[in-house]
Amino acid sequence: IKAKLPSLEYIEARDYSKIYYRYYLANSNIILVLLHGVAEDNKYLFRLAEYLSKNDIAHVYTPNLRGYGDKVDRRGDVDYIGQIEDDLADFLNWLKSRNPNAQIILGGHSLGGASTLRFSSSLYQHLVDGYVFISPYIEGAPYIKKMHSKVSYLNFTLLTTLENLKIRKVHYKKIYTSYKEKKY
Repeated sequence: IKAKLPSLEYIEARDYSKIYYRYYLANSNIILVLLHGVAEDNKYLFRLAEYLSKNDIAHVYTPNLRGYGDKVDRRGDVDYIGQIEDDLADFLNWLKSRNPNAQIILGGHSLGGASTLRFSSSLYQHLVDGYVFISPYIEGAPYIKKMHSKVSYLNFTLLTTLENLKIRKVHYKKIYTSYKEKKY
């Protein structure tokens, strides 16, 4: 029997934007919130989420991170540094209100793993009971091959400083300065 991708549902974030997700039902007291990587939305997590739910390992929720999926205003963009964590906190609070006795695990693949790692040290870390990292993308790690683009550390430092001062008018400035075609 061929499995079917669950329908896309949503909740509202604190800024009234929509956080879209897919839900995989299980007979379990564990909820796994599984985050996708940078190149895709939550659809590619289907087989893993389906396996975990069908085997009653965990209920699985696969939210689309802000800027990803079929229903986005600005692809791959956020309004401020930390907005992904705020969105995840809104999503996790919503889950906790619906499932007060469940154990909640946050996990992610690739950049979703890096987002999970960042969340684990945020002021919202108390919302999660555990973490799962599947090939997290961590800049500078020895297993990471050279990127397609070069980061301007001066721009990155300036943007981070301005963000810390709550000056957000320059967020459109790109921190990537050159793009190189990857040779295979």
